[in-house]
Amino acid sequence: MNSGQLLLGLCACGILSACSGKSSDAPDSDARGVGAPVQRHCFREIHTFPDEPQHQDIEELLVQISGNEASGQFNWIPWAKDRRLGHFAGTIQDGVIDARYDFEQEGTTGSAGISIQLQNDKAIVTGTPAELGLDRTMMRVSCEAAALQHRGD
Repeated sequence: MNSGQLLLGLCACGILSACSGKSSDAPDSDARGVGAPVQRHCFREIHTFPDEPQHQDIEELLVQISGNEASGQFNWIPWAKDRRLGHFAGTIQDGVIDARYDFEQEGTTGSAGISIQLQNDKAIVTGTPAELGLDRTMMRVSCEAAALQHRGD
């Protein structure tokens, strides 16, 4: 198993745990053990290469919200390049998450500020500094479908 397959397997495990089969309105315990409703939202964008349709770049955003706290994963998984895998944590107000994003890419770690605007059918991510290329728009998908699709990679 090469390092790419290992990272993909770890990412799939994270998706399966973040996007369990529970309803988004089902009560669950948050990280502090306080019983609070947890909402789960999943977003994904797949870019297929026209000349090589078997190769895809995948961007995914997995969000968990409990009260005014939000956390989750934001991953960029390109076909032929090093991937960026990371977690974010912050607060949500009026459908906008302001968070700190900690990630690993090309063997180094980094952090950035991100804003995630949740809409009915998509999530719009903006990040600073701009040179990191964090700005993305991803379409909403069912968390179960996202986990199943990723498991097949």
